[in-house]
Amino acid sequence: MKVRDSITELKETKLYTQLLSLDSEYAERIETFVRAIEPLMASIKNYFPYYTRHDVHHGYQVVHRMEQCLLGACFDVELPEALTAQEIFLLIAAAYAHDLGMAVFPGEEESLREKLGLSSQDGWKTSEDLQNHLRKNHSNRGGRYIEEHAESLAVPRNLVSALDLMMKAHNYSIPQLEKELYRPFAAGQKESDLAQLAVIVCVADAIEFSDTRVVDGVLEQLVKDQSSPAKISYAENMKHVCTGDSLAVAQDGRIIVSGTFSDENVLALAHRTFDQMEEWIQGYSDIDHRSNVKRLKIRGGTFHCDLTLSHGEFHRLGVRLNKRNVIDLIASNAIWRRDQGIALRELVQNSVEACRYRAHHSAPSDKYHPEVRVAFNRDSHSVSVSDNGCGMSERTVLNNLLTVGSSRSCEVTYTESDYSPIARFGIGFWSVL
Repeated sequence: MKVRDSITELKETKLYTQLLSLDSEYAERIETFVRAIEPLMASIKNYFPYYTRHDVHHGYQVVHRMEQCLLGACFDVELPEALTAQEIFLLIAAAYAHDLGMAVFPGEEESLREKLGLSSQDGWKTSEDLQNHLRKNHSNRGGRYIEEHAESLAVPRNLVSALDLMMKAHNYSIPQLEKELYRPFAAGQKESDLAQLAVIVCVADAIEFSDTRVVDGVLEQLVKDQSSPAKISYAENMKHVCTGDSLAVAQDGRIIVSGTFSDENVLALAHRTFDQMEEWIQGYSDIDHRSNVKRLKIRGGTFHCDLTLSHGEFHRLGVRLNKRNVIDLIASNAIWRRDQGIALRELVQNSVEACRYRAHHSAPSDKYHPEVRVAFNRDSHSVSVSDNGCGMSERTVLNNLLTVGSSRSCEVTYTESDYSPIARFGIGFWSVL
């Protein structure tokens, strides 16, 4: 596929066609938006010359992937799954602009150099300090730029905040996404699920493997550069070259990936990438599943990968566990027998943890009073432990309960604050079995 005029590409997408049929004003707005950000997105390669494509053509490919991920009912205005004009505008805009903050905006070069202590000599645009700053802050920078230029970008004021959150979502962990985007949201006189819209973009961006993802000439530059960052970038680019557009969403929602590799290190990188994508997409699918109406055709689960090494065999080796034996060991007296009260201690500790976490995130005005109750029932020979702590969402239960070595304390909402959890290993609950 050749990279073509941005508006020509936009207009051939199914989502744009649907938007045009619903509301021609919003169709005109998204055209203006794409035209306006196109030079900014094109400039990203000046600051990240070894990266894969992050321009508006990448945005077009993400929109194309969204169409493959969505149920057909999303395009039938008579059905509850149907997308509104406002929702389609947000989906397309987020697909095109989610990496906008990686650009240096007009008029900020001098202030950025001063802030980061960079000279104006040749090479400052690709300095490590600038790249780190743009990468670390790009999700906030993009949304802020859109808010400041909403009128010229043709973004309705009432959708600016929603677009900002959707653009940030691809940098959020699943728990973070749930925390930040599960909020009341309405557009076009209709209730909308902002978290669901965000995961649609996130899924499409994750699976955006295409034969145009690698920018022309980048591999030739990387071959000449023997630095460690260049070698990493070379492997990342080659991963896309060897896979190309051989990633498909089957009719039943499975993801199928094929590729031929000549370098075993690049092949190993591809396997690690798809392993990580499986985890992400499972989390995104869970969020979609909990929405009032399901919109994603794509489903969580193991990718069907056919990745081959052209000059030999490649086998993935790692630590292997006999699950049944490990479970028997963890739940057995071999670990817990030294203290008969350890099961009760573990349950009380979990309750204390829940109360501590809720108290840490409660304001004085909440007047929260932690409470842990231990009740003994001699008739039923049982002990029950209850609390009024933070509780658990469905996702927390599915991801952590009875999952060996998976502790809620490792989630971003715990680790990115000054809260210090008690839990560490994720095996304590097994003591009660």
